[in-house]
Amino acid sequence: MSKYHSILSRREFLKALGMGSAGLGALAVAPPAIRDMDEVIASPQADWKRPAWVKEVDKPTVEIDWKILERFDYREVMFVNGFTKAVGKETAGILSQVGLANAKKWIRDKRPGHTLKDYAVKMGAQGYAFDPHSYLGYKKSPTPESLGVPRWEGTPEENARMVRTVMRLYGAVDVAYVELDTDTTEKLIYTYDVDGKQMEIKDVELGEESEKVKILPKKARWVIVYTMMMSHELTRRLPSFNAEATVYMPYAQGPWLQDRFQDFIRTLGYNCYGEPRPNALGTSVGLGVMGGLGEISRIEHIITPGRGFSHRVFKMITDLPLAPTKPIDTGVMDFCRVCKKCSDMCPAHAIAPDTEPTWKIPGPYKNPGVKGWFRIEPLCYTYWRQTGTGCGFCLALCPLNRPQNTSYFKTMRSTIAKTTALNRTFRKMDDLLDWGPRRDPAGFWDLEMPSFGWD
Repeated sequence: MSKYHSILSRREFLKALGMGSAGLGALAVAPPAIRDMDEVIASPQADWKRPAWVKEVDKPTVEIDWKILERFDYREVMFVNGFTKAVGKETAGILSQVGLANAKKWIRDKRPGHTLKDYAVKMGAQGYAFDPHSYLGYKKSPTPESLGVPRWEGTPEENARMVRTVMRLYGAVDVAYVELDTDTTEKLIYTYDVDGKQMEIKDVELGEESEKVKILPKKARWVIVYTMMMSHELTRRLPSFNAEATVYMPYAQGPWLQDRFQDFIRTLGYNCYGEPRPNALGTSVGLGVMGGLGEISRIEHIITPGRGFSHRVFKMITDLPLAPTKPIDTGVMDFCRVCKKCSDMCPAHAIAPDTEPTWKIPGPYKNPGVKGWFRIEPLCYTYWRQTGTGCGFCLALCPLNRPQNTSYFKTMRSTIAKTTALNRTFRKMDDLLDWGPRRDPAGFWDLEMPSFGWD
């Protein structure tokens, strides 16, 4: 391996990872296996280990018309202004009050999965999840200049392996990379971000942020798209207060990872621009699909080969050159064509039942240029508002969102990746097996849960 990089001591390296003196003490009993960055790159964690049936492709399985697709204003999505525009301010307010009233009633009635202790689990998990975080990073770590050493220099391939190792150490599950191209993938970056600030892409050396504008340097061309884990077991109990905890927890853990990774990149001598809150910077689904995290599904979420829907997607943008990862094909689009279980059982009737995807979008809360199945989101979000818990019923129902360590799941996923002949059979099998429609949310309290619920 070429050694273009500066050599850091073990102590300097661990500090760069954001572990500080406490981390050094905790690792003092471990053998000094990491001596320099070459050994980080050579770590088994640097490899993206995926099943043999995951096929890399040059174009994603979902059709994208890059000539039509333009950068999108996040303020138009359903969770911001889209819902009020769709149903009216008065109706939106009434529905919020209905949801709150229902939540209180269910707590009083001790409805399974909606008792006071279930609600407490949700609220504990929700803490920190949507607190604001730094776009530019908190800049607490030393720079190469302050250490008196040159910045790290490696090939894009070396950098990609190094970043995956560190991201995995910090808690990421899958890590993908997308290189921004003006005519294509740059269009996946929002014009206005989740915090309402305008996102401008300019030919400047460093990113900037003011009260109304965030500037992304043109030289920051590489998006790191990564997932944080949810619990399969709790996902199968959605919608309920206790199961909702597994939705919120990754939204707290992702920013935790981001803060540390921004310090790591800073100590290497580069810059990293982060999400001020979850779902920021650009479209999670679009960037995840282009980087090969997974494939788009009938419900417009990403299905990954290993975790199904049991994850949340996060993003950072850096000027550290990274070898991009390719889109993948595991047969998801073809399976969604015939399965339709989510559409058949959606309590809000908000999921498209059509066999074939379409270019036609249902409203201004969607960005034209993608041929997919589009949720009727005013219906979906109306149901959310009334339940007081969100929903996630479609996540609980999906045959592709099952524990990956079962022989049945491995056989099913490898088969649908190779042929469409048994897709209808697998839908019927999922109905017959002990998969649902969902598990009893009250059973949460009898589980012998692994740490974080990560099964």
